[in-house]
Amino acid sequence: MAAAFGRLAAARCLLLNQAVLIPRYLRLAAWPSALVFDYGYPRPLVFSTVAVPFIALTAAVTLTLALFLRRPRLGLVPFWFFVTLSPSSSLVPIVTEVGAERRMYLPLLALMLACVLAVAAMCRRRRGETGGGRWPRTIAALALAVTTASLVMVTRARTAEYASDIRLWETVVDRWPSGRAHANLAEALYRQDRRDEAVAHLREAVRELPDAHYDLGAQLLVRHDYAGAASELQAFLQARPGHVKEVPARDLLGQALMLSGRLAEAAGEFRTITRTDPTYAVAFGRLGDVLMAQERFADAVSPLQAYAALTNTPNAWRNLGIALARADHPADAAQAFSREVALAPADGDARRNLANALVDAQAWTEAERHAREAVRLKPQDPVVHDLLGLTLAGQGRVEEAREHFVEALRLNPGDQDARTHLQKTVRGPRTN
Repeated sequence: MAAAFGRLAAARCLLLNQAVLIPRYLRLAAWPSALVFDYGYPRPLVFSTVAVPFIALTAAVTLTLALFLRRPRLGLVPFWFFVTLSPSSSLVPIVTEVGAERRMYLPLLALMLACVLAVAAMCRRRRGETGGGRWPRTIAALALAVTTASLVMVTRARTAEYASDIRLWETVVDRWPSGRAHANLAEALYRQDRRDEAVAHLREAVRELPDAHYDLGAQLLVRHDYAGAASELQAFLQARPGHVKEVPARDLLGQALMLSGRLAEAAGEFRTITRTDPTYAVAFGRLGDVLMAQERFADAVSPLQAYAALTNTPNAWRNLGIALARADHPADAAQAFSREVALAPADGDARRNLANALVDAQAWTEAERHAREAVRLKPQDPVVHDLLGLTLAGQGRVEEAREHFVEALRLNPGDQDARTHLQKTVRGPRTN
């Protein structure tokens, strides 16, 4: 029952819109100026606003039918017009566009035929009154030339409007503004890096096009307006549940919330994504980042494990290793950092992370190997020299350890860790 009422409401809306559009089609058929590329979606109209054109259109249809039944030869032309126009204007609702000038291609034949018959009748009457002659032909030729030249100029002007996407959509916004026209113009402007103008048109688009909330939210996020972005994306999700862009919209919303410091809400959005689409890897990574920012290291491990398994990137394994180390799982952290090193063996930071985890796990020999490689890759980094000193001290090789503590202090005299290690002549695993 609800579906039936919905279809009836859609049909009523379509008919009310056609009461405005069909007279426009007729005017454009008489003189094709101010053409519109896209009329947008059907608009919610009330009968009182279109009563006059609707009644006039209904009367025209009624008179056409009566004329066709009584005098088919006279009624054929208007009958052809309404019959060929009706499928796309009333009988078959097209929800993606309320109107289109191409719908007049077939109905236009009826108008052209009417014009030809009218001109032919006038010429016959004129010939009968004057007995023929060259004068009527001269007038007819002159009228044809003027009409043709005028139409050529109109065609050239219309063709120029297709020179760019921006120009085309500007004509639509000027002549028949709609939410979709503003949204498409915003997209064209954005491609030309005219972002302020794009945002202005998106703000107009959201008045009648719920999908535009998504694009506006994305634009505001880029402009660091996190509160505005969150508001627009929430409006999109509320207006368009189950939309194909629901998951990326929640991702953007989560980012806006996270960047504005609303970490708990951000975590909720990312969790929703992981349940909705378990293959959307980035949501697991972002959820892990939020939990890390909340210092919930143990809780961050699971989503970061999923993210690393789905993406298998050095950064994913690094983040997982950091979470495991902060959650006091040094052996597991070392395994994660080992995967990072396997994917990026020439990354000095990866080697340093692994060596540090191995120190925490008291795997001194293996830690030394990776610390030495880190020193080779980053010889000017005081941290890796300090780390190598710790691995050597842990094995009782104090003199060698001192050399690297001294080097760390030479590179960074303010390195308090290296100074403390040197002063205490560290023996065994690092305790600070």
